Amino acid sequence: MHWILLCFITLLLSLTPSSFADITNNGIPNCTVPSGNAVNLNPVAAQDQLRFAVIAHYSILSTFFHSPEQAARDAAAIVNVDIEWQRHVINTGETMAEDIRDAVDRNVNALIVTIPDDAVYQAVQYAMSKNVPVIVFNSGLRYAQQLGLTRVMQDDYEAGRMLALELYNRHYSQPLCVHVSTQNDLDLPVINYRIEGITSVFNSTPTLMRAYKNDNRDEAIQKIRQALQSNQYDSIIAMGGAPTTDLMTAAMLGLDPQQKRLGIGFFDLGSNNRTEIFQKWPDVFGISQLPYIQGALPVFLMHLRVLTGYDPYVNRTIPTGPNLITKDNVEKLAAYDGSRFLTTPDGGNTTIGAVIPDVQGDTYQSNIIAGMTELARRLGWKVQLSREDGIYGYPDSLMRHVKQFADAGVNGIVLQSSDRSVVDYARNVSQQHSMPLTIFGTFYENPVAGIVNETTSMVNSLSYNTTRLTRSIAQVMVQDDLKTPVCFQTHTRVLNDFFCEQLYHTYQMILNNASSLPSKDTFIHSLNLTTSTTMEVEFEAINATLRAKNYVPDAYITLSEYIFNVMDYSILRGMMENDSAIYIADSLLDQKDAFLHGRATRIWHLNMYAMGYLAILDILLAGSSQYRPWRVVPLDAPIADTICPAGTYYYQAANFPYCFDANHSSIIPGMQCLLCESNTYNDVPNQASCMPCPMGQFSMQGATECKSCDGDPDADDNTYCVAYKLEQQQQARKRNIAVFVPLSIVIFLVLASLVAWFCWRRHKRHKFIHKQEPENVWLLSYDELMRPSMQHLSSVPSPSLHLSGGGTTTSPSMGPLVASPVRWSTGSDRQFMLPPHGDANTQEQPQRNENRDSLNPNDPALLTAFASSTANDSSEDETIPVPVKERLSEEPKDDNQTGYSKEEDRDYFTTTTTCPQEHSQQPKPLRRTIGFHRNLPVFVKQIGFKRLHIDAIAQHELSLMKIARHPKLVEFIGLCLEPEGTFIVEEYCSKGTLYDVVNNPDIGLTWIFKFSLINDLLEGMEFLHRSKFMFHGCLTSQSCFITGRWELKISDYGLAKVRQSQYDPTLMHTLGKKFPQLSRSHYMLPQHLPASSSHESAHPMIIVPHRENLLWLAPESVVCNGSNVCLTKPSRRADAYSVGLIINEIVSRQPPFKKQLEEISVHDVFEQVEKDGLLPEMAPSDTDEYSAKMNMIIAECLRRDPIARPSMTTLRNRVKAVDPHLTGSNNVVDNLATLLEQYANDMENLVRQRTANLQQRTLELEEERARTQNLLEGK
Repeated sequence: MHWILLCFITLLLSLTPSSFADITNNGIPNCTVPSGNAVNLNPVAAQDQLRFAVIAHYSILSTFFHSPEQAARDAAAIVNVDIEWQRHVINTGETMAEDIRDAVDRNVNALIVTIPDDAVYQAVQYAMSKNVPVIVFNSGLRYAQQLGLTRVMQDDYEAGRMLALELYNRHYSQPLCVHVSTQNDLDLPVINYRIEGITSVFNSTPTLMRAYKNDNRDEAIQKIRQALQSNQYDSIIAMGGAPTTDLMTAAMLGLDPQQKRLGIGFFDLGSNNRTEIFQKWPDVFGISQLPYIQGALPVFLMHLRVLTGYDPYVNRTIPTGPNLITKDNVEKLAAYDGSRFLTTPDGGNTTIGAVIPDVQGDTYQSNIIAGMTELARRLGWKVQLSREDGIYGYPDSLMRHVKQFADAGVNGIVLQSSDRSVVDYARNVSQQHSMPLTIFGTFYENPVAGIVNETTSMVNSLSYNTTRLTRSIAQVMVQDDLKTPVCFQTHTRVLNDFFCEQLYHTYQMILNNASSLPSKDTFIHSLNLTTSTTMEVEFEAINATLRAKNYVPDAYITLSEYIFNVMDYSILRGMMENDSAIYIADSLLDQKDAFLHGRATRIWHLNMYAMGYLAILDILLAGSSQYRPWRVVPLDAPIADTICPAGTYYYQAANFPYCFDANHSSIIPGMQCLLCESNTYNDVPNQASCMPCPMGQFSMQGATECKSCDGDPDADDNTYCVAYKLEQQQQARKRNIAVFVPLSIVIFLVLASLVAWFCWRRHKRHKFIHKQEPENVWLLSYDELMRPSMQHLSSVPSPSLHLSGGGTTTSPSMGPLVASPVRWSTGSDRQFMLPPHGDANTQEQPQRNENRDSLNPNDPALLTAFASSTANDSSEDETIPVPVKERLSEEPKDDNQTGYSKEEDRDYFTTTTTCPQEHSQQPKPLRRTIGFHRNLPVFVKQIGFKRLHIDAIAQHELSLMKIARHPKLVEFIGLCLEPEGTFIVEEYCSKGTLYDVVNNPDIGLTWIFKFSLINDLLEGMEFLHRSKFMFHGCLTSQSCFITGRWELKISDYGLAKVRQSQYDPTLMHTLGKKFPQLSRSHYMLPQHLPASSSHESAHPMIIVPHRENLLWLAPESVVCNGSNVCLTKPSRRADAYSVGLIINEIVSRQPPFKKQLEEISVHDVFEQVEKDGLLPEMAPSDTDEYSAKMNMIIAECLRRDPIARPSMTTLRNRVKAVDPHLTGSNNVVDNLATLLEQYANDMENLVRQRTANLQQRTLELEEERARTQNLLEGK
């Protein structure tokens, strides 16, 4: 035990690292690498380190108190980005434009720029045409708006207006604006915007005094003082930059506040005299745009843009100001600007708690976790997840986990909830612990809007801009000319999603056509956010209601991942209109797959990854400044026209929305776009593969079209074109060799002649083989059948087992299994002692593999025992023969009960030297066993004790059996010719005979099973009557077998002369004199064999093998001689009589003439049938709706006149008219599935009908109540 425990502990220790890795990675898998030399369109997956080029105008950035360049480099170090910062001694718009074009040509991954003039504007346009991502910062607001670019900056117009309002509120109205300018000043656009803001407050344009860097500083200071000492100005504003602020403060320190009241304003903190100016003058105000944050934010946002391929903010301004500087906060803002906090994030000791439900699998929340994990890993932080139950979490659980995280001392919490109690509790915890808290709502709305000041609070919310989103969707709806759209949203116990309502109002405003606008109730539908099954039922109910109103939606709109799953499942099942447009989000892999395969029409990108990334970024920047104005900007969800553009193909690298790249350094999307390889192209987007270029054309990597190899300079270096040109030259030389053309024609004709001769010879041989089947096709070895393959070695029965459960042991040479005789018990209970085609002893029989009828190794049919007999039924020696005719039990019986005499027990078989115990009182039983042929179980049964002599007649019979194939016939496998007798090998049927199934009270047969069995019987008999067999001849319910799929198959057809050869020659000689039709020469031979005697009758006869078979045979076809041997003249009309009796067995669930057999013998019953027209007892006609109809069909089959009996085709048509369960499948299991689906549809219609009746009845009661009220008031 100690060493076992030691091994177990060692195994756990070996598994520990991978387990921790999974926890650390929050379940995010690794991306699989595509085969070949495919290049990923995402640069993060294609290279080790990203390169960003920062190109900014010189003057204003050089005058910041703390350079944004350092902030950008600090941020780049966190996200592993190489920053290329371009600087010039003299910076102009032309040099900036040149730097931008050079960076684009050097294949940088992104650009971060300022846009001061038109030259830079045009260069940025060039970069965008090359698909280079661009973010604008600091300046260039108007240009960025025109280009639709994201910009990180303050609005200089609003900055000027904010500063002017502070002065105006203190009764200053005549400001002097001062600016230190340079040659080719690129700051002038910024200065002009600020002056416009100041003008909007004072209603007059202020005076701008410009000084230059090369001017004498003292003269400039004196000039400013002189202007302020005059009565023309009552305030001064430094327009931006540290040099301007220092010049202004130096001038103001030389003036006396007691002599004249002056207001002071400035843009951007300076480095000198800041403290003195605030202490000396009472009215001092400034504007800060947080330059350190302004330099760092573009790097993070661009890194996020490159990772996901989408901008989290589209054509939006991410404000870093204006932030008002006063005497109270100047030192704090200066300290924030002076601290390079990005260089020393407390990585190893920082833990972020994530209280987010439903983070497992392909969900929106798992995308958020992926974004959080990406930036947290860069910072060296840990993200710890809580385990939430339910789709949106339970309030008690959410609050408990928030408290647990806070008590554990985490450095920040990310929470998803719209429950007000949870939000308020989390806010209080954040305030108590001075801990950053980022919240986003259940429906990704802002749950703290109007509650907290997100600019200054430690609580922040991330949400989507639903105004922009609904407007975009509404515009597409109008563009697509939708007539009957519907919108689906979700709701919880305490909160509703108002997305559809907002979309409806936006659509109403854009449409401008009230007549074509659907009603609000028809357009908006909400599903309860519960289980998927419940939502599916609710969704189908809404669709049914819409169909009842004749409102067929031409578009389904939803952004909910859960409703999308319901809709996509309905589409895949074919339960929704194929021509309906589907508007969805594309955050999930399944959503992308639906769009790529045409199940979704339009998609909008909800960048959940960005939401998680920005949540960590917000916690990182929470301590950067008291003012964080960028936090109030919601995320955008742009429409996505494509997932992978032309020139690429999509590749699913993981079964997860995001995965780690090959270097395990970044988390990138799981659905990736790969560039088309050389000499392939894609001219349309969203393709699963690229198409090869046609012969004679080539393409470069990522091409959207192919170019000709002729005349293109790039073709000389392309190996594809080089090979093509070489091939063309070779073909040209071949065309010049005309002498080989005639020779090729001659060779072709010779070869064609040889092929034709070969085909003719093969056809002739194939025809001959089919005409005369060789012996080795059907001849099998008994020992080989009894020797299982390795696959079945563990499932072969023990040689000592007895099929009937007897106690004697069989010799191994006699086969592994030996059957007990078939016998009848006294009275009406029939015991079929042979195994029902494959049962085994319950306690000892191992498992067997199934046969063609869907056997499986665990099928109980192969595990259950063969029907066991009593101890006195077992013979002392299992090798003693048993007659094939009727076998009676060994117990003493009253002759009145059985109706048999001892003379009737004589054997039809020979008892020659093949039977060693010729004079034994106990006859040898015929062996029945299960063998294996080609790894499939087969049923092997002995038909006699003579080795069959193969002559022309037997050869023809066996060939006919071998080629006979029909699903309702037991397949003939072959024949075993052994010294101890002849064995038939046929298909194995696991359920036993129809007689056993019908008479087994434990098996319940509904009408669908009955009709299935009847249809199988009729189908098989119809085939026999149309085949060369022409009839069955001795059809009983014991010759019908049931497979594992509950299909009925017919056995014991054909091989009449083969079976006859096994009978006693003396008996056959006697019968042959009286009935010449029994002669083996009387047979319809093939055309190439000698014809039979002309004097013999044309109607064949066969011996009835068992006395009880008489109960199923037509009375006019049976002839009995004095030796109690009966023969039958088989015919199709006689088979119809047998079919009628079997159908009656199935319908009534009892054997034929059951009551009569309880009192008289089989022979007496048959005499009553023959003389008195006795009919079997049928099921009562009033039992159900089918019994009467089926009894009529049975009565037609049992008519005394054979001519009046229906054919098998007529019977099939009659049964089809009665059978309501015929659903197009021959298998009862398939029919049951179809009926269950039909039953579900019928129940839905019934519920709708009863609901309508109830509503109608309610209206009638209301009208009755109103009339009663009117009568009472009238009195």
